[in-house]
Amino acid sequence: MIRNCGNNEYCELEYHKRGWSSSNSFKVDGEVYNSRKEIVYKIEGKWSEAVSLINPKTGTTDKIYVKNPYSEKWEYMYGFT
Repeated sequence: MIRNCGNNEYCELEYHKRGWSSSNSFKVDGEVYNSRKEIVYKIEGKWSEAVSLINPKTGTTDKIYVKNPYSEKWEYMYGFT
């Protein structure tokens, strides 16, 4: 849980296990709640690609995280992405 102590908003995220198929690989989703415990936003995506913030009332989607592309010759840089 991630909490904003200034106004009692909080976010609950779930990182999914990989499992047998690759469809759940790197998947994350969750909700952002206001002080009245109402869902304000939904978060979903893959932390290895991009994560989006969704407003359930309007249906608008904003990307809040996009993974940077690998640098040139990244396969020779063990542990440095």
